[in-house]
Amino acid sequence: MTYAQRLSIIVALDSYLILVAVFFGFQFVQEAALTVYTFEMLVISSLSLLIGHHLFSYIFHVYKQILSGCQLAKNPCQLVIKDCRKSVIQ
Repeated sequence: MTYAQRLSIIVALDSYLILVAVFFGFQFVQEAALTVYTFEMLVISSLSLLIGHHLFSYIFHVYKQILSGCQLAKNPCQLVIKDCRKSVIQ
């Protein structure tokens, strides 16, 4: 896998996790809220959060740190799964 492929996979996975978190949060707020939130508000908040998160990650070189850890392993996916498993167990 090339550097560009790894970076695009990490960015896509990160974007997916952010959008899923925003949509699930919207569902919880929508059920408990007294006011009605519109779909436009959801789109604006999710896009602004997504852009802000990627800008922060670019400025502070978060993706480069993740990729440096992944390059040490033979299979980066196994490394991520192993780390997630350790964090859940602990």
